[in-house]
Amino acid sequence: MKERGKLSIIVPVCNLEQYLPACIESVLRQTYADFELILVDDGSTDGSLDVCQKYARQDSRIRVLHKENGGVSSARNLGLEHATGAYISFVDGDDWIEPDLYERLTDDLGRSGAGIAACQLDRIAPDGTRTVIERPEAAAYSTEDVVSRFFENGFVKDCMYGPYNKIFRRECIGDIRFKPYAYGEDVLFVFETLSEAETVFIDDFVGYHYRQHGGSAMKSGFSLKRLDYVKAAREVEQCCARQFPRHAALVHRWVYGHALVTVRQLLRNGMRKSQKGYIAEEKRYFKANKKYLRGLPFRYRVMYGQVMYGSFLIRGYFSAKENA
Repeated sequence: MKERGKLSIIVPVCNLEQYLPACIESVLRQTYADFELILVDDGSTDGSLDVCQKYARQDSRIRVLHKENGGVSSARNLGLEHATGAYISFVDGDDWIEPDLYERLTDDLGRSGAGIAACQLDRIAPDGTRTVIERPEAAAYSTEDVVSRFFENGFVKDCMYGPYNKIFRRECIGDIRFKPYAYGEDVLFVFETLSEAETVFIDDFVGYHYRQHGGSAMKSGFSLKRLDYVKAAREVEQCCARQFPRHAALVHRWVYGHALVTVRQLLRNGMRKSQKGYIAEEKRYFKANKKYLRGLPFRYRVMYGQVMYGSFLIRGYFSAKENA
């Protein structure tokens, strides 16, 4: 059974002038023609708004919204407030999609009755290298299965990490909105929508092209914005406790690992004094929940020792050198 209905495609835009034409044109080439494209300019200071307005004059399916800069979450949320479609999708303004993406995903919804349909994606590094995680056969998965597989490294985690590369039935989103985190808002949004869907269909074709940039806080040098990721992860933990309690141990270990990595980075980047209160609070958490180390790779136990006892070992080392 084919699914038919209006699709709202929301694109947050902030200073993406050089990438935006390819993104917009990839949407306009869709074989699924019943859509509205909502371009949300988030206070761009380059020519992005002009690019949006130029395309809007050429195609009546395009609407342009403009707001003061507030981050990608606020831009997507504004798009959601104006969306009129039975289905919702998101595309980042520096990415692009295959022409049959929405035709295939709406068909997937129709065949499976799923609340969310997703495709595979490739990640394009700044040097042009493309990476695709394992491509399985197309199949429907229960949300319980998706949640359990998310905490493994593999195609489910890669496909389900953010709101891009998928379509949502409108009722799966409802009043859910992106939280104002600098990082981690994507994965939190997906988990909250999973709570409203019984089934997710994951297709086996690469329909979404995700452009990676060198400035990602999760991949490059440390930024205090990474603390937002831990906050978002803890909201995922709360969401799972309510909706997917069978997988509590998996999400607890995931949060524990991210928090441990973050504190180690704070210490390594000379933020022991400036983040003293945060570090002390997390160290209490690490000690009280040490049992979660057992399910993590050995390197996390090394991190635990560095975070909890590293300063004492270092002081002891230099004290011994001075007294030698």
